[in-house]
Amino acid sequence: MDTNYFEVDTDVPNDPLKWAPHNGLKVVEHRTMGSVPFELERVQLYLTPAQQADQWISGHELRKLLQKEPLLNANFLDAWLWFLGKTENKKQLEFLFPDRFCNDQNGWHVYTFFWGTVYENEEGRLFVRYVCKAGETQGVTSGLVCLDEPHFRVNCPAAIYI
Repeated sequence: MDTNYFEVDTDVPNDPLKWAPHNGLKVVEHRTMGSVPFELERVQLYLTPAQQADQWISGHELRKLLQKEPLLNANFLDAWLWFLGKTENKKQLEFLFPDRFCNDQNGWHVYTFFWGTVYENEEGRLFVRYVCKAGETQGVTSGLVCLDEPHFRVNCPAAIYI
């Protein structure tokens, strides 16, 4: 699998109907940065000082704190999931999902969030998407988390692109 020359167009609007039909979500924020090379070594896992201190933080508060960061949007996540779906063996999976994305210093699963795209449901609640590899024998999962709850701590970094 050659990802050397693949670029992700972060400017294209993200369509929630592609990955979660009939969920009633709409995009309320979609930060763009043009076409970026699909290079996982340029993806950094960013934690606020509160998260680094292993304090719980609400999604709404975290969203405000992340406003000045070069956040990756869901287009990068979708490209990553597409590549992961094409993996043929364990070596490719290790290349496409490096250890730093798997477990934090406490041994907890890392949930990498893509704050560059924020969704809203029909009730006005906001959501952000994540990716996680849950253990050696389990696969990669992705999903949504509501910003209303204080779900975000040391194992919930934001994906930024440097």
